[in-house]
Amino acid sequence: GYIHIFYGGHGGTPEHGENPLGNHHYGRNKHAVSKRPLDITEWEELDTIPPIGTYNQAIKMDNGDFYLYYRHGAHRSDWVYQKSTDNGRTFTPPFSFLKHKRRDDLDAVDSWYPWVGRGQGDTIIVSYDYHLCWDRHANIDGRGHTTERRNAFYMEFNTKTGVWRNVAGEELEMPIIREYAEEKTLAASTGKLWSFNSSAHLDPEGRPHIATNLGADLGVKTGGPKQTVHFRWDGKAWVGGTSVAGTESRGDFIADSANEVRYILAYKENGDGVVAWWNSTDGGGSFKKGRQLLKRSGSGFAISSMIRNAHPDARVIVAEKPPGTDFRRMHLLGDNGPIRRAKTDSRVVKW
Repeated sequence: GYIHIFYGGHGGTPEHGENPLGNHHYGRNKHAVSKRPLDITEWEELDTIPPIGTYNQAIKMDNGDFYLYYRHGAHRSDWVYQKSTDNGRTFTPPFSFLKHKRRDDLDAVDSWYPWVGRGQGDTIIVSYDYHLCWDRHANIDGRGHTTERRNAFYMEFNTKTGVWRNVAGEELEMPIIREYAEEKTLAASTGKLWSFNSSAHLDPEGRPHIATNLGADLGVKTGGPKQTVHFRWDGKAWVGGTSVAGTESRGDFIADSANEVRYILAYKENGDGVVAWWNSTDGGGSFKKGRQLLKRSGSGFAISSMIRNAHPDARVIVAEKPPGTDFRRMHLLGDNGPIRRAKTDSRVVKW
């Protein structure tokens, strides 16, 4: 019942020591736990993980073990995991599963962005994209470092056996480097399009579905418009690539079966911010807009991934920035729209 938070880091700084698995950026990776079960009023900071880290993703298994996945430093660093068998009070040393590596043919370094989630039984599933981390002085058109990411990859980790496998069941050699990933774990080649990795989930048959965001290269910061597209493994090959909403969007999905897929997406519609369901009955081959959960004139939304083990009325958290303001409204949304409460029970916190 204790609540754990992993926060504060974005690669660490040299004052935190040498990074044997990459480079530094800023911030300090921290781990805090509530002093009492199911109580967030007081916290204790634990010295359990390296300060050099970022993008923490924690997974708890049915037997109580949990795994912390994160990037061990800045862009040019390995992705690692650490395991705890005593409710997060101690962890094993970091183990690299995605390896950064200097390119021989370009002034760049191979890097990664994974999404980690629960599979079935003892498995953890990982979808990821490749980040071409250019040197700051030059790339193909002299722009220096960009957000360039490409392709979609997938693999699974059996926590009971300690073995990693690709979607075809082949055992993988760890850690993964780019050439090996392209040979063994590639789900989709995006060509000239840039990708932003999203989530992966299994359908009831145990076959993976992947969401990713694709768009044209439009510059250093934008990376192009990002339409959410859907891929799935049909038992023999990866199929799909259909845009869910036909416009720039972000969100997460549920695979109720191999054919029935439901997305909650945040996007713009005629200048207004919208959050709505988009549904497919043909395995992601096509989608139709379903129930609209939230709409705000002139606003925009940032949306979380699906809350794990959530009540159907509380599936995602959405942040809204109202026009002309410098604060955010936070919404809890589910199948029936936003969770409501009396205005007298709400308050604005000023920092």
